[in-house]
Amino acid sequence: MTAKAQTTLGDAVVAGASGALSRTFSLDVAHELTHAFTLGATASWTGADYVGIPQRDSTASYGLRAEYHLSRALALKASASRQIYNSTVANSNYVADVFQLGLKLQR
Repeated sequence: MTAKAQTTLGDAVVAGASGALSRTFSLDVAHELTHAFTLGATASWTGADYVGIPQRDSTASYGLRAEYHLSRALALKASASRQIYNSTVANSNYVADVFQLGLKLQR
């Protein structure tokens, strides 16, 4: 289990803003069911407040993943996640679902 919290003050990429204060919180859990099969889950939240303008953005995401090792060098990977973006800017909110299936070769 891994928990992280981070605060950054940086440049803004939004017109009229002189900077951005971002906060990120995340939690990741992984469990090895067998020597070859691992399951994991993750959740995170990021919020950004812009200096000089009244815009506020936030992104919440969560997902599940699995990895099955066929050999020491080859593994099947699968994941599913959802990202939810909210902003005070009109018509900019969205929800994205991402599904991935892959093969990992590690030498």
